[in-house]
Amino acid sequence: MAQSQANGAQKPSNSPPPQTIILESSSPPLAFQTRDRTVSVPQKTPFQLLEPMPPERKLNPLPMFILGFFTPFVVWFLTMFLLEASWDLFGRRVGYALSDASCYALPLLYIGTLIYSFTKGNRSFGKGLLASVMAFIVLIGGLFFFFFLEYGI
Repeated sequence: MAQSQANGAQKPSNSPPPQTIILESSSPPLAFQTRDRTVSVPQKTPFQLLEPMPPERKLNPLPMFILGFFTPFVVWFLTMFLLEASWDLFGRRVGYALSDASCYALPLLYIGTLIYSFTKGNRSFGKGLLASVMAFIVLIGGLFFFFFLEYGI
């Protein structure tokens, strides 16, 4: 008996489904005007719209490229200066240890900076880092070419 009552409740009824009534608001639509900087907002909302953001200006990539180009050279010169100073102050043992450490640390620092600049940083900085390596390779190649011209090696 209980099953027959449960089945009776699940039977679809012939009455139409409830209607959904959509009421349109009588307030005027939002209007942004860039010349006057006026914003019209419906009065019944608790939110206040702020002035629209100005368009983003595209930054000039040249300063970051130049910074990326000269950064490896500056870091290398500072490292050599510190190695010379530590050699004079602390002797051979510390100088050799720092020299060995810099041989491992500088390439890792360069690779880490390069990865960071292309993933989360500025791409122009990364392009400058790559260009500095190319400049170093060109300078070494020019040195060998100069030796070949001068001494015929």
